Amino acid sequence: MAGSNPSIHGESVQEPDQATIREVRRALIRLARPRAEHACWIDPGKDASEPAVLLLGRRTGLLVVLARAWTSTELISATPGAFLLSKGEGRLKRPNPDRAGRRRPAEVREALKEAGVDPGVPVAHATAFPGMTRARFVERGFHWFVPGERVLFRDDLAPGGDLDRDATGAGFRRQVSMAFPRRSAAIGARDMDRVLLALHPEALIRGSEGEGAGRVRFQEGVAALDEAQARAALRLSSGHQVITGPPGSGKTQVLVHRCAFLSRYGSGFRRILLVCYNIALVGYLESLVRERGLAPSDDGVLVTHFYELCGRILGDTVPFENRDHAFYRDVTLRTLERVREETSPGVDRFDAVLVDEAQDFSDDMLRVVTEMLRPGGDLVVALDASQDLYGRRSAWESLGVRARGRTRRLEHVYRNTAEIFEFGRRFLGRQAVRRRQPAVLPEPWPFQGPLPQLRRFESMDAVLSFVAGEIRARVETEGRSGETAVIYDDKIYGRDRFSYDNRAMPMRILGALEQAGVGARWVSRDARPKRAFEPGREPVVLISIHSAKGLDFDRVYLVGVDRIVPPEAATKKVQATLYVALTRARYALVVPYVEETPFIHRMRVVLQATRKGAS
Repeated sequence: MAGSNPSIHGESVQEPDQATIREVRRALIRLARPRAEHACWIDPGKDASEPAVLLLGRRTGLLVVLARAWTSTELISATPGAFLLSKGEGRLKRPNPDRAGRRRPAEVREALKEAGVDPGVPVAHATAFPGMTRARFVERGFHWFVPGERVLFRDDLAPGGDLDRDATGAGFRRQVSMAFPRRSAAIGARDMDRVLLALHPEALIRGSEGEGAGRVRFQEGVAALDEAQARAALRLSSGHQVITGPPGSGKTQVLVHRCAFLSRYGSGFRRILLVCYNIALVGYLESLVRERGLAPSDDGVLVTHFYELCGRILGDTVPFENRDHAFYRDVTLRTLERVREETSPGVDRFDAVLVDEAQDFSDDMLRVVTEMLRPGGDLVVALDASQDLYGRRSAWESLGVRARGRTRRLEHVYRNTAEIFEFGRRFLGRQAVRRRQPAVLPEPWPFQGPLPQLRRFESMDAVLSFVAGEIRARVETEGRSGETAVIYDDKIYGRDRFSYDNRAMPMRILGALEQAGVGARWVSRDARPKRAFEPGREPVVLISIHSAKGLDFDRVYLVGVDRIVPPEAATKKVQATLYVALTRARYALVVPYVEETPFIHRMRVVLQATRKGAS
């Protein structure tokens, strides 16, 4: 709908455009404290020209808020059915918003019923007049036609008002509760989840479907749980926070949803940095950001990996590979020095910084990204300590992360089947933990799938022939419907660090695939295909363990595990590396091998325990 672009104090007499409704939503989010008890989103309704803000409060209910950017000087008169407004030289007649809002609770209840949700959550309606004060509204007598208990005014919504200064949120809850005809009992967490899943308009991030009822159900459940991560992102408070969780728990999804939330609705969040360490992960993050309706750009949401960020700050080209540890440490320290120089050209701070796979960052790397945050900005650091290959030990405070008491742990692992999850945990030396099923899922959880496979062969040629033959058969039957990855390790592990091996292993794998007529993208060949990689565009990929961090695939063949025999001092570190590889598989995992090495033996023992647990 055409119209002006009003602020929270806008003067347009048009029905609410997106800018008005978003400003009202921002105000409600700011006032809804504690945020863990609230969710707030924009609902287009059946009539897309009349969007509403839906505010769900655990101690109040579901409030449908229509917004009108009218001012008291524009209002001429009112009747129970309509308001008359001045517009330049003319006059406009608009329906009474209180009457227009009466139909919305019934629509919401019907939508819940159609979704199979009938939790008995109270639903009421209200109107927001962000351009009018309560006193002026009453003085003009308009409260006879729109009851004041069902109205939020400028003095309610504006920063610095009585409701805004109440840090407990009690005043805001009292104001909202007046719109409900009667007081009701608190809403349970499961009912909150059901309502949100049924009504939340954010687009689901769908996984790829495949043949077989088991995998289809698995992917449908993943889509539902991706939406749960959207809600987790909405409930994050402002400031510095840390998100932890095992592989497949949705840390990346939470970051991307948080990025979209801040970009669309956050006040003062124009520039957002979403940064990771793994080059191959950048394309995936960019695709997720685009799925949220945002266009990655230098001046908006910047998605990048760490050394690409260093190059931007230093104004120089930083090679992303084939340099030793000392070279990249020097790059990091030079970047940190440049960032800390207040007058450095090209060092523009970000309003929010979101760090994915933060366990891959050294202490100085984390200092760089935290220094890139403007004072008062939002910082969210996501990591999995069990994947920490570098042994960071410094306190968060010393790295610029002020998140004491603000750590959220994602408990549910849903990107892997129960069998792969338990296999990985046991391999790492931890007991698998079965947790309460999330309320958003109608089906049993964790999702079931095939047990991981360990297959022994007489030679590496036989291994490669088996892998290539299986992948060819699956591509012929499934086409592009599933993602398969052949993951290999190209490192030689020393006591304290690793070095790169020659490229014989991936080239042999690629040759076997080509000979079988399977087209595969070698993601880890060099920096260029890593940076261009976007999961889901190729049915078969060849990728190293380190390049696969943060990514996942329907089916994984882990090749060359029996070549990994580290010194005793590095065993735990290499075990963590293999744990990363095992958990890249969403639905099916196959480990072919020739030699019975200690790691292969451990996997055999773990698989037996997993099989007993599954039975």
